[in-house]
Amino acid sequence: MPTAQHTPRLASKFASHAKAIAALTKDEWPYVVCAAIALVVIWGHRFPAGVDIPQHANLFRVSREMTLGPSEFRGLYQIAPFTPYLLAYALAYPFALLFGAIAAVKCLLTLVALATPLTMRFWLRSVGARPEFGLLGFLVAFDLQYYWGFVSHQLAMPLAFVYLATFERQGARPGWRAILKTLLAAMALFFSHGITYGVLTLIVGARLLLRRHPFAAWRAGLHALPAGFVAVVWSLLNRRYTGRTVGDNWVDLDRLILLFSAPFGNSPSKGWAVVSVIGIVVILLTARPRFVLQGRRLVPIAVSTALFLLLPDTVADTSLVGLRFCVYVHAFAPALLHPKSTGLLGRAWGRTVLLWVAFVLVALNQRLVAFNQEISGLWELRNRMQPGFDVRSMLRETSHHSDTVGFMEFFHAAGWVTADLGGILDNDSPDYYQMPIRHGSMPFPSFFRYTIARGDVAQVASEVAAKWKSARLIHKASSWLLFEEPPIQGRDFTVVRFMQSWGQLQSDRAVSGGPLIIGRRHYPQGLGTHADSFIRIRLKRAGRAFAGACGVDAQDGARGSATFIIRDDSGKLLFESGELRGGGAARPFSILLSGRKELVLEVRKVDTIDHAQGDWVDLRLTPL
Repeated sequence: MPTAQHTPRLASKFASHAKAIAALTKDEWPYVVCAAIALVVIWGHRFPAGVDIPQHANLFRVSREMTLGPSEFRGLYQIAPFTPYLLAYALAYPFALLFGAIAAVKCLLTLVALATPLTMRFWLRSVGARPEFGLLGFLVAFDLQYYWGFVSHQLAMPLAFVYLATFERQGARPGWRAILKTLLAAMALFFSHGITYGVLTLIVGARLLLRRHPFAAWRAGLHALPAGFVAVVWSLLNRRYTGRTVGDNWVDLDRLILLFSAPFGNSPSKGWAVVSVIGIVVILLTARPRFVLQGRRLVPIAVSTALFLLLPDTVADTSLVGLRFCVYVHAFAPALLHPKSTGLLGRAWGRTVLLWVAFVLVALNQRLVAFNQEISGLWELRNRMQPGFDVRSMLRETSHHSDTVGFMEFFHAAGWVTADLGGILDNDSPDYYQMPIRHGSMPFPSFFRYTIARGDVAQVASEVAAKWKSARLIHKASSWLLFEEPPIQGRDFTVVRFMQSWGQLQSDRAVSGGPLIIGRRHYPQGLGTHADSFIRIRLKRAGRAFAGACGVDAQDGARGSATFIIRDDSGKLLFESGELRGGGAARPFSILLSGRKELVLEVRKVDTIDHAQGDWVDLRLTPL
């Protein structure tokens, strides 16, 4: 409760805030209203829509783990900084560090939602169009790329407006400072999204060539040289991907329907298309605009429309290319319109735009309520899982359709779980050549404790059992299903994950299936693996020390050799055996735990992985 002495101070602050709100102009009020609704859309629900958003959230968490998390992440993954998606990940990284991966996604979406209408307004001013149409930038931020979860594409749109605006301004005043600003905008755009950078390069090139004297203001195109050089080098380095142009699914009626229904979902919908057409017609009737066909207004929409109509959906090993050009059409079309500002309707057209944007955002908010009810079962599964264990997704093989939002919306939904609980997700996203986080040199795990699926219990259980006989259904929440394969258990520890170059980790026997034998001694208890090997164990209880022995399995005779290493969770070296050879006696160890709860057991090859079977034996905790 505020005291009497605090009351005047609080009243003064309230008065200053009220004065600031009252000082908002008629152009600023609509932005504040729509921004407030957009923030509810982003932060008012646990999960946003977006097919790829969960896998981005998972990789945001991986980037955090590579810095602060389990040491194996630095071998399982690597950073590829020279990629078009880099900027989104660089911006998300500090948020992931501070608030977690799911919050990082929402912070990035907030940045996009607030910046897109402002930068759209900036560009509209630069081409002489009505800046009030910048309010439609909220719809651009939540357009088709939002429903597909193309975070980098979303981030690229405000950068695209900035690039076009700085280009137009440097055309009017082509000084070196203006050229530098345009260059920086172009480079930021490239490192945000390659397709958007390519579209804007075509637009800017067409603007230069269509001028009456295209080479008179030669400095206007100087910024394109270094930016274009970077893009060409990247394309050559990724030629095995960018050199492919396999086209399918050319323009058809569904794509034309999607041009109007995209603000409401990721797949064509005649119903939502009709709603969009009605909204557009109402705005046009209210605004009674004339069409301005100046080059700076016409070229962006003309290039975008042509590519929307001419490109297939698969280009340069990238899918959904032709479809996503509807976003550029939506973004650049308002520049053509110049509303009449006289009469009753002329004064009301801005309010019509506000009502339309608010309607679309409120409709999205209501659909997200139902969407989160659909996905709530996934979070119930999450509450039945132990943190840090690896997850396999069978959603793509079972059921990934959302009745509320549309096609494939649950395709990568398992990424939400690993983004929150940690662990490794079995998916192929780090193999995409555009991604800044890729698979590293360490063998990837082949055992995943949990499997997430969705659909009919009997059918899904049959599919899971056919692939993993030891997997058992442990929980069902609505249509969401959680299966578990029991992890390897020692007397005092649980194996969280393992990776090895050959075979599978074995409990109480060698990796080849025989007994654990080091030198001439048989060991009844331990782990049999093969170099290179990486095993993370979680201790079941507190202890003073973790003790045991290690050595090359006798099955390899005197030919095998390996080095055995134990580290803590941060990667600190706790034990190193030196080179051990087959036929030699086991090397004992005892490590003071000092409160440590997880340890990493590594077996490294010395010369070759041939004959490098490694055994960890007689593993035990000594009491406090």
